[in-house]
Amino acid sequence: MIGALAAQRKVRLFSFDREIVDHPVYADANVSHTSLGRIRDGVALSRLTSFARATWILARAQRRIKDNTDTLVLVNSLEMLMISSMCGLTRLPTVYDVSDIHPLQLSKSFVGRALRWLERRMLERVELLVVSSPWYYWEYYRNWLGVPMRALLIENKVAP
Repeated sequence: MIGALAAQRKVRLFSFDREIVDHPVYADANVSHTSLGRIRDGVALSRLTSFARATWILARAQRRIKDNTDTLVLVNSLEMLMISSMCGLTRLPTVYDVSDIHPLQLSKSFVGRALRWLERRMLERVELLVVSSPWYYWEYYRNWLGVPMRALLIENKVAP
């Protein structure tokens, strides 16, 4: 977001509410925010309800988003990538910013294999993968999923 604002771009943020984030970037006049509602970690029924609500909100919002060279979709979870795809937003240039991989995605169970299959299908709609570790790209995306694609490494290490 900071990069987009530095480039004089408007940012339309759609996000789940997990906790209060106090950062000056959210007060910028070029940032508008639409809440997708509260989401709690680990509570399956609550998450399903939250995802259904988010799909409804994004489906209505996508009607107002025009195809132009200034529009970019940035998602930071597999769930948001799936919701964006269901709402037709991944027809726009899409960047998938991966901050972590859920243990279920590494499972050799039926559910784990199904989730990886779904992720492969979703990655077909992504133009750029952003990873915080080379391991994510080389070991998971390239070796486990067999999905060689453009990737950008942005390490999230904080200096002491």
